[in-house]
Amino acid sequence: MDRNTSPVSPFTAEDFLRAARETPVQAYPQGQAERFKAAYAAYYELDPAGMELANGSDEWIQKVILTLGGQGVVFFAPDFGMYQQYCEDLGRAYYPVPARENLACKIADMQEVIARKRPSLAIISYPHNPTGAVYSADELENLAQSMAAQGGWLVIDECYVEFAAEYRRPRDANVIYLRTLSKVYGMAGLRLGIALGRGQAFQRICRVNHPYPVNSLVLNLAAGFFEDPGRVREFVDYQRASQTRLKEAFQKVADLVKVFPTQANYVLTGGPRAGELANFLAAQGFRGRTYGEDPLLAGYARYSVIRLEEYPALETALATWRNTCE
Repeated sequence: MDRNTSPVSPFTAEDFLRAARETPVQAYPQGQAERFKAAYAAYYELDPAGMELANGSDEWIQKVILTLGGQGVVFFAPDFGMYQQYCEDLGRAYYPVPARENLACKIADMQEVIARKRPSLAIISYPHNPTGAVYSADELENLAQSMAAQGGWLVIDECYVEFAAEYRRPRDANVIYLRTLSKVYGMAGLRLGIALGRGQAFQRICRVNHPYPVNSLVLNLAAGFFEDPGRVREFVDYQRASQTRLKEAFQKVADLVKVFPTQANYVLTGGPRAGELANFLAAQGFRGRTYGEDPLLAGYARYSVIRLEEYPALETALATWRNTCE
């Protein structure tokens, strides 16, 4: 439970064999890239012309910071740690916006930093990592406009968006969306990241992309999955059912530890007893993500979705811990 990826794979052995048979390894993967884009775009009702691929969404994060972050990058603290890491690697100035009490990240606070520091790039995860919180459509639109007013860009990292309620996305030309197949679709090992956008900013990040960043076998495997919409929906339904079970399980101890409301595939816990619970669950085989001496997240623990058949054992472990607290 310490890794926020899928507990199950969407593929069978036959899927791998079929993809191998379909893959001309002697050729560059141009046709395979177009096949995947068409399948993914059809499933989400998107324009494939506004889509580009990379070797995981982490690569896209690096590329947007490289190409759009020349005047500095603003992000929340805490958020996905690679935002700061890539800024440091690339020598970009960065401006972390501290969360308020209970890790509440406020768009208004980010707008204040934008007005003072005038960064060229803002990047946020949606839902937020690690709380699982979401922002309102009006907040996101206001943030996009704040960046546009000074010629800057907004990147919304939709890593967990399939676990969240549908939301109204800003349609501004200065907004780029990043997506991954690593979470709800269970393809973390394939390393396939997607950028969605239009206009000048999207063209700039595409110019620094590699000619063939994703290999043919991966593209054929993923395309075959999205070409079967019923199968995709069934797999997503499984993941969302696991998300529901996870939230329900931890609500049973919500009077003993703080359980953050979440629209992601994990639950964050905090409070004086969160560490005690994390140690107990780890001893029972349910190891959550703890944060050591991280000054922002010390004392918190995050738990990711597991297989549906594993929840009875988790619920028993939580009940046992609860009894020890009485």
